[in-house]
Amino acid sequence: VSTQSTGGTKEERETKLVSEKEHGLVAEFNVPGAGLLFGVVDRYQVDKSKVPTKMHMSCPNGKTKIVNSSMNIKKTTFGSAHFWSLTGEFTKEACKNNRKLPQCVDAVRKNFANFVGQRSEIMDAFEQCFSDGKGKF
Repeated sequence: VSTQSTGGTKEERETKLVSEKEHGLVAEFNVPGAGLLFGVVDRYQVDKSKVPTKMHMSCPNGKTKIVNSSMNIKKTTFGSAHFWSLTGEFTKEACKNNRKLPQCVDAVRKNFANFVGQRSEIMDAFEQCFSDGKGKF
């Protein structure tokens, strides 16, 4: 970008490299049934004020100048993601007898929202929702 003013020309340059990737998982389950997706992401965050920088300036007459300055940097990125799913199918009879079966699955989601590293405990709790003839896991 170049702009003209009475004192001369000002040129600004900005370099920005952006690389985006999409992460995801699709899980299918039969109804009546339920499914849960759990995921863990690696989050990187930079929030720095007054980071020392050097401004390299060049004038139309060929002279150059380097000026010490500072800038603010703020960025959040997610480097990778890991997902896994649980699915189960309730029997029609179990659904007719107990309309609150989905609440069991919702309780698993709520109870383990911050404990994704405990996969076997989550799987056991989810499987209990389908035990005793209520369905299959």
